[in-house]
Amino acid sequence: MNRKNRVMHTAMTVLISAAMGVVASWLILGSNPQAAASTPAPMMYACNIVLSVVLGIVSAAVLPFGKWGRGLANRAHAKPPGLAFNLLHSIPLAAGNTVFISLVLSFVGAFMARRGAPAEAVAHMPPLLSMWLGSWAKLLAPTLCVSYLLSVLLSPVVAKLLGPGGPPERIQKGRES
Repeated sequence: MNRKNRVMHTAMTVLISAAMGVVASWLILGSNPQAAASTPAPMMYACNIVLSVVLGIVSAAVLPFGKWGRGLANRAHAKPPGLAFNLLHSIPLAAGNTVFISLVLSFVGAFMARRGAPAEAVAHMPPLLSMWLGSWAKLLAPTLCVSYLLSVLLSPVVAKLLGPGGPPERIQKGRES
């Protein structure tokens, strides 16, 4: 992957991951009164945003979301910068980022809730695994929707700002000079 594409994918990952941290915090604070009472909202938002961005960068560095997205779009014969290409190219980034980030965020949240609770409260809590998976189930669909929508909406904007935007027009049409 060339440098411009790496910069674009990193920028997209940071933007989408930060938004996922905001959505996760909002969902947690809105649905869990104990979390809202025990953790100040600004702290929850800051921690989830930072953790989401770090996890997003790690996942983007390890997993070739851009390559997978281009492969998916190529199989459907979608050409950049068209809408079909953008819709298909965004799926791996949104889905991969969401699954990885929401899994880790929900685990950290469940672990911290159990760790910070008094012993008698822990006795009435479900096991860590069920807390984690229950929290993940609540986060998965909303964060996936936000991630995919942002990926579809922001990809053309980021591409235009950074300049990769796909192959030059003369190459798309089959004329190589």
